Amino acid sequence: MMKFMMATAAKKQERPNEDLAGYKGSTFWLMDGATQLERTHEFDAAWLVRALDQEFQMTLTQNPEYPLVDLAKDAIKTTADLFYRKTGIRPDDEAGQRPACTLIMGRPHADHLDYLVLCDSTLAVCGSRGTQVLTDDRIDQNISIEPVYDCLREGYGFETQAFKDAMVELYARTKPLMNTPEGFYSIQQDPAVIEQALTGSLPFDAATDHILAMSDGFTRAYDILNLYPDVPALWQDILTVGPEEIIRRIRMAEQQDGQGKNFPRSSLHDDATILWGVSENF
Repeated sequence: MMKFMMATAAKKQERPNEDLAGYKGSTFWLMDGATQLERTHEFDAAWLVRALDQEFQMTLTQNPEYPLVDLAKDAIKTTADLFYRKTGIRPDDEAGQRPACTLIMGRPHADHLDYLVLCDSTLAVCGSRGTQVLTDDRIDQNISIEPVYDCLREGYGFETQAFKDAMVELYARTKPLMNTPEGFYSIQQDPAVIEQALTGSLPFDAATDHILAMSDGFTRAYDILNLYPDVPALWQDILTVGPEEIIRRIRMAEQQDGQGKNFPRSSLHDDATILWGVSENF
C-alpha cells in the first residue's frame, strides 16, 4: 500500500488556490486550474478543480478500481452539466468564459503505475532504477511565451503596462489553440479531451519507489528558478527537508527576482502544489 502526502501554497494569500491534489485509496490526482480573462461569472478554476475532486472522491468510494480514463471522463461530464446549469454556458460557447485545468491521475500497483497526464503538470517516479518523468509539453512546443520573457528581460516588471500588454497578447494567441491539434489540450467541459491525454503504465516498485505529482508552480524550482538542476536533485532534497520547505525556497527565490529579469516567468508567484506518494513503510 502507498501513503500520500501533500503540500500546497496559493500564489497570493487573498486569492483562492487553483491547484488541488487528492487521493482515494490507491488512486491519486493533481489539477492546476486556469481562470479565463473574460470570465463574467463566479465559477472559476478554483471551483472547477474542487468540483472535479468531489466527483473523483464519490466515484472511487463506490468503485475503487474504476478505470482512470472513465473516472476522468465521467467527472468532467458531471461537472460540465453542473456548470451549464449554473451559468447557461455550453461546451461550444466562448472558450474565454470556461475555466480550465490540467490533470495528473495515477494508480500504483506492486510492479507498475497506471497514469493519465493532460497538459503541463508533471508526474515523476523516483527510485533505485533512476527517475522517470512525464509531462504533456504540447503547450510549450506550440505556443511561444518568449515575447513575455523578453519584456521582463528588458526590465519591464510584472506590474508594468508593457508586461500586462504582453500577457494579453499571449492569451489572444493561446485561446484559439486550446483543445486543438495545433495547440494543446486541457480540461474544460468536453469529456472527449481525455482521449488526448498521455496514458499508459510505468515500471514501478511499490516497496521502494516514490511518486511525485507537481503543478508548474512547484516545478519552477528546477525548470525556471534553477534551485535544482533536475527532478532527481529535487527529490533528494524533498527527502531531506520536506516539500513545505521546497515551497518556501521557491517563494524566497521568486521574491529575490521580484521583477522577473533574471528568471522570466508568467507571474511573480504561482500556486505551487506537490503530491508525494511513498510506501506505507517509509
